[in-house]
Amino acid sequence: MPYFLFTLLGFVLGSTLFAYWIPKLLKNIDICTLPDDHNPGVSNAFMYGGFLCGILSLICELAKGFIPVYLGQKCLDINSLLFVPVLVAPVFGHAFPFLQKQKGGKAITASFGVLLGLFPELHPAVYLAFFFIFFYFISFCFFKFIHQLDVVIF
Repeated sequence: MPYFLFTLLGFVLGSTLFAYWIPKLLKNIDICTLPDDHNPGVSNAFMYGGFLCGILSLICELAKGFIPVYLGQKCLDINSLLFVPVLVAPVFGHAFPFLQKQKGGKAITASFGVLLGLFPELHPAVYLAFFFIFFYFISFCFFKFIHQLDVVIF
């Protein structure tokens, strides 16, 4: 029964798309309608909501993967096969949210949150997650900027 509760917690947190709701509440922006990919993710929260919305979204998206796994690790046996759904639930909830009408996101940040919850003592994983998300965001913005230049020039 405790495995089910942590799995349910992970799925409910995963289904809450913070990167969609934070720009919506703070700036009244629907980040799913503005970009071409219609993705409710952290990179779109940064681009269309600004730095504050992006940072808050990043923290909340990491936390929704971290919290159920970290708490489950403290209370449950992580060597049991019953712990696997606890690991998968936040990612699956983000990709297929039951609280939203639209599709979920790519679950990249939620996946890193799960890894950080499973291995909180591994500082290299934290650095890897940060740099992956940072460079993903920078490259996405760079290609978006180049695309806008291309439209302006031609």
